[in-house]
Amino acid sequence: MGVGLIGVGAIGSCLVEAIMTGPRAESVNFVLSPRSVSRSADLAQRYPNVDVGTSNQDVVDRCELVMIGVLPEQVREVCSALVLRADHIVAG
Repeated sequence: MGVGLIGVGAIGSCLVEAIMTGPRAESVNFVLSPRSVSRSADLAQRYPNVDVGTSNQDVVDRCELVMIGVLPEQVREVCSALVLRADHIVAG
């Protein structure tokens, strides 16, 4: 399953690490937002099923499940810029 993570802060990084070191890591493909470049790049380098998108929309376009992990005051701005499909699952 393609899982997109928009907002790769401390909690998002821990989530990716927990899933990628778990028993079903091979069944999940993460696409991370490029905003936290160093964190996203570090995770992509360590785990083969993790990639960094070129934009938040690229993350959305490449995933079925989109997780929003930005600060509360950023949610409206970030989400209003996204074009979602009817089949997307969004969690935040």
